[in-house]
Amino acid sequence: MAAESKNTFLDSLVKIGHGLQEIFGIFGNAIEDAFVLTAVKSGDKRSKVGEHFDKIKKGLEGTNEKLKELSGEISEAKNANGSSIEAVNIAISSVSDVFEQLITALIKLAETAK
Repeated sequence: MAAESKNTFLDSLVKIGHGLQEIFGIFGNAIEDAFVLTAVKSGDKRSKVGEHFDKIKKGLEGTNEKLKELSGEISEAKNANGSSIEAVNIAISSVSDVFEQLITALIKLAETAK
């Protein structure tokens, strides 16, 4: 029975690892979009700048949604330590709050540029 519990817990960790890998991939793409120098040039119209900010916002929204999904999966992890789950969920919540602030700022920037 102990071996089964350990395997279930390890399976949960593997799922969480895959979720984190997906999240960092999406986040990496959003960051890449933000810093690609050819995305917006100095002579471009304001609307193109607004579209660029909107694209970054969508990437962050996708990352934030994946974080929330991962938080739910972690909470459902079998045989996991409750305090560890709580610590991870607090960290995810903090990151999610920062993403929400960034998304709000990007919405304002995109609207201003249109």
